[in-house]
Amino acid sequence: HHERCLAPVAMPYKVVDWSSQRDDDRHAAANLANGPHGSMWESHGPPEQWLVFDFGMKVAVSSMQLRCTGLQMDPKDILLFRCGAEGSAAGANMLAKKDSSGDPVVVPDGPWIIARRCLVGAGPSGRSEKSAHNVPVGGGQRSRFWRLEVKEAWGGNRRVRILAPLVFHCLPLEQRSEDNVLAGMELQFQRQPSLTTMFSEVVNLSRENRDMRMIARKHGIPIDIAEKVLEDFKRFDVDKTGSLDFRDFVGLLRVLVARRQAGLSSKSAEEKMPESRVRGLWQTVDVDGSGRIEMEEFLVWFHFAFHVNVQEPEWSRHSDRVADSVAEQFYAALGSQRLRTMVNVNAQHSEPLQAV
Repeated sequence: HHERCLAPVAMPYKVVDWSSQRDDDRHAAANLANGPHGSMWESHGPPEQWLVFDFGMKVAVSSMQLRCTGLQMDPKDILLFRCGAEGSAAGANMLAKKDSSGDPVVVPDGPWIIARRCLVGAGPSGRSEKSAHNVPVGGGQRSRFWRLEVKEAWGGNRRVRILAPLVFHCLPLEQRSEDNVLAGMELQFQRQPSLTTMFSEVVNLSRENRDMRMIARKHGIPIDIAEKVLEDFKRFDVDKTGSLDFRDFVGLLRVLVARRQAGLSSKSAEEKMPESRVRGLWQTVDVDGSGRIEMEEFLVWFHFAFHVNVQEPEWSRHSDRVADSVAEQFYAALGSQRLRTMVNVNAQHSEPLQAV
C-alpha cells in the first residue's frame, strides 16, 4: 500500500528587499537565506522593519521557522504577507532594485495581503525554552513574493535580530494528479482568511496618513473628517513644511467661505471675511504663539469649532440660510467667536479696579 503525502518542504528563496540592515556582512538581510553559520539579519534601527522574499515560483507557505537569540532584539509582533497583484497588468507596481550581490532584481510594491499575524514567544522570557519558533501560516494561497514585517521587538525600541537560516516550509507547486485532487479538497475545507484582515494601515497607508489617524484617535475625531482636513491642509501648505502660516490659513478659510454657495468667487469671499476677522480666529488656533500652526493644531481647532456638539442645524445669524455646512457654521459662529476673542483679549490687558 502506497500512502500519498502532501508534506511541506523547505523551499529556497532570495531576500530581494529590506527596510534596513546593520551592515552588508555578518548582519546582512541576505544571510537569512543562505548565510554562513553564526550569521544573522540585524536591522539598523527599531521596528517597524521588513523583508521581501522571492521564491522564484508561486508557493503556498504552510509554516515559517524563526531562530531567535532570547534577547530583547527578538521579534515579538510579526506579520507575513503575500503579494496579491503579481502577474496582473493592473495594479502590480514593480520596482527595479539590486540584490545583495549587486545583481538587478524586480521587486513588487504591493498590494500586500495579510497571510498571518502572531506574537512570537521569544525574548528574554523565552530563552530557556527554545531558540527556533515555528509559525503556522496555512490558507493555501500561492505567491512568488512574500513579505515579513516586524512591528515590535521584545525590547520595545531595540533593533531587530533574526538568526540564519530563516526557513519557509511550502507546499510544492507540482503534484501528481491524485495529489492535486487531495490538495484541492484539503484547501476547500480549510478556514479561509477573513477579508477584514486584508487591510493594514502599516502597509496600505503612507506614514503621513498613519500619523493623521493617530492624531484623530488621540482627540476622538472621526477618520473621515480628519482625512478631508488633511487634504485641505496639504493643499495650502505651499512651502511643504508641514505647517501653515497666517497667509496660508487665510487662504484656506476663504476657500471654505467661497464654497458657501455656487459661483461665489474668492474675491467675494475676501470681502465677506476681511483679514481683521480672520486675525481673531488665528489667535484662537495659534495657541502657542509660534506664528505657524501644525496639522494637529489645525485639525483639533477645525473639528471642535465646526463639528462638535452640532445637534440640529441652526439658522445663520448672517443670512436666511441654515447653518448645515462647514461654511455656514463658520458664518453662524463668526460673530460669537469674534466677541469671545475680544472679551479674552480685553480681560488680559485690562487693569484691575483700584479701591478709592
